[in-house]
Amino acid sequence: MNKKFISNNNYKKIIKIFILIFIIFFWVNHVSAEALNLPKDTGGWTIFTPSVDTRIMYVSATGNDSTGTVYTSANHPDWSNPQNPSGTINSFATYEEAYAHSRDGYPDWILFKRGDTFYGAIGGNIRSGRNSSEPFFIGSYGSSGLSSILKVGSSVGIRINKESLTPGTLSFIAIQGIQIYSHTRNPSDPDYISSNGGRGLSIMAYNPGNIVSNILIEGCTFSYGLGNISVQSENGAEKVNNIEIRRNKILNAYSETSHAQGLFAAGVDNLIIEENIFDHNGWLIQSFDGGLAGGQGTMHNHNMYFDGVINTTVEKNIIMRASSIGTKFAGGVDITGLIVNDNLYIDNEIGIDACNNYHSNYYRIKSPIVSNNVFYKFGLSAPTNRGVKWGMWIQGWDGGDLANNLFIDNSASSIFFQIGERSRGINIFDNILKNSGTNDAYMF
Repeated sequence: MNKKFISNNNYKKIIKIFILIFIIFFWVNHVSAEALNLPKDTGGWTIFTPSVDTRIMYVSATGNDSTGTVYTSANHPDWSNPQNPSGTINSFATYEEAYAHSRDGYPDWILFKRGDTFYGAIGGNIRSGRNSSEPFFIGSYGSSGLSSILKVGSSVGIRINKESLTPGTLSFIAIQGIQIYSHTRNPSDPDYISSNGGRGLSIMAYNPGNIVSNILIEGCTFSYGLGNISVQSENGAEKVNNIEIRRNKILNAYSETSHAQGLFAAGVDNLIIEENIFDHNGWLIQSFDGGLAGGQGTMHNHNMYFDGVINTTVEKNIIMRASSIGTKFAGGVDITGLIVNDNLYIDNEIGIDACNNYHSNYYRIKSPIVSNNVFYKFGLSAPTNRGVKWGMWIQGWDGGDLANNLFIDNSASSIFFQIGERSRGINIFDNILKNSGTNDAYMF
């Protein structure tokens, strides 16, 4: 292993420089693989352009389901700028009525007015688009800089699920710029009722032959869900693939009865998690008795949990204050094609755990690349009160690179990285370790 240490004088400079660079480029750089074949503007945001046969339905808090207009290229007052149109827009009052005018397999749009608040979930009212350049699009419109807020209470906010007994495909869907807020689960909200609720976003293929593919979730906020985002295939489904989750805020998932993750993914091929902010997922309050009452932090809840995923990229995210682990990988099925690159981990009990599960599958993670990440202030919030303060925990690696990462922590008993049982052929080089409070800066 190639170790490099830096002086106290340079420590603050490095942190300030890194954070400045990270902020400047956070919304600009993006990875090359994408769920949809759409251009991006100079700021890195996906550009949506209606097709010649697109229908656009607008939804606003002051709309009217009886007088809402279905817009096409023939009757729209500003077809060249449909997300910030000039002229009069006759909007619907509800998503359900707007959805009733959309068509499956077409590039139809449903747009919520920016700055408005709506009560009720989108739920499972989702259709397939036409292809990777012409998706079914749920977004926002208007000149306000504020997102549209959907207060979904205890309901599942958005359900992109294919579960029928007759095999089929749900694909080519984009959702941009919407807030899904499980408001009745937030004890600080005047409308708080209880911790009962559902996920903010569910993407699932269930039952044999079903496929969910080519889904983009961009610039949305998911907060206070029982689990904020779930992406998985179950019960013999054919596949969930080409899923891109980018530039979202995933916050404050918790449960009083079961596990709760910021993001849970299982059985997914080609999953991109890019430029998101994950904060305070898996817990509501610090543990006081090791149970779940009150939404206590537990060792089973994390900002991200992956199981049996292949071709997954986790890149350029800010990952903070998980109940336990910032990014957790489990190897019930071999994990291949994994890249964890250029992320900022702050105040997680463990930054990355890959893979402390399924120990009978000896070499369960094949040639992962973990590079250019920063791990800072391990376990500061102590959600579980276990005193765990680790940068990384490595087990079951078959090859792979751990390279060019920066580990910074001054706490007593902190461990920068530990390599556990049954790993072989790992290349560890050019990592920087700064100010461990113990002699065990790394363990084998």
